Amino acid sequence: MFHLKILSTNTHPNLAAIKSTLATNPQRHFTAQLNGYNFDDSNIKLLIRKKCGICIKNEDNLDEDKIQEYINLGKETIVLNPKDFSEVELENHLQKGASVVVGRADGFDVFQIKKLVVKGKEKVFVLGGQLLESHLKDYLVSKGCVLLKHKDLDPRTISKLLPDGEDRIYIQSGGFSNFRINKFLDGKANVIFGKGNQLTTDRIKEKVEKYKSQIRIESTHPTFDTVWVKEMEKIGAIII
Repeated sequence: MFHLKILSTNTHPNLAAIKSTLATNPQRHFTAQLNGYNFDDSNIKLLIRKKCGICIKNEDNLDEDKIQEYINLGKETIVLNPKDFSEVELENHLQKGASVVVGRADGFDVFQIKKLVVKGKEKVFVLGGQLLESHLKDYLVSKGCVLLKHKDLDPRTISKLLPDGEDRIYIQSGGFSNFRINKFLDGKANVIFGKGNQLTTDRIKEKVEKYKSQIRIESTHPTFDTVWVKEMEKIGAIII
């Protein structure tokens, strides 16, 4: 499950706006952060039951029992932001079914990230920045997911990682050539077209027709109009 497209007060000012988006796009997956909304318990449970993920930060001030209650209801759709959670808390929530998105910028060293991956496997999304090829290979072999963007690693190095992370490597297209993106897709990576995208919509459409759900498209990207996005969804792309 892909959790890196988060609904926030910047995009959805209130609960009504989130519910409208869910109702308009019932086939898509969304994750909403709690911070800034002041949702009460019943509203949070309502969103979870509507298959909307919830991103929980330590600053949301939820006690352990309440977090676990939400995990029991939503499983991997409950996403923990690891800053200020202890390793023990994160490992416990992963074991119960939650997801975690983690990177070096969260203050976790490579060994702490490995412990989370071992505990949560595909429910742990590792942000590839500030990590070496050897670290990322280790996380992929341990069945974690990895997000990579241009300049995280040399493109040829990314290609070397593909056999260890089939269907669990996510690559933002911005900065990569059409040739290299095709190599990633042939290696069973998932490619995200949005921020920094340099390909034409015709070329993206060709990839959707061939690779289907390996393609993720950011619906709010300014060069993608609504009609085109819906067409891509109809022929197999995943819209985020």
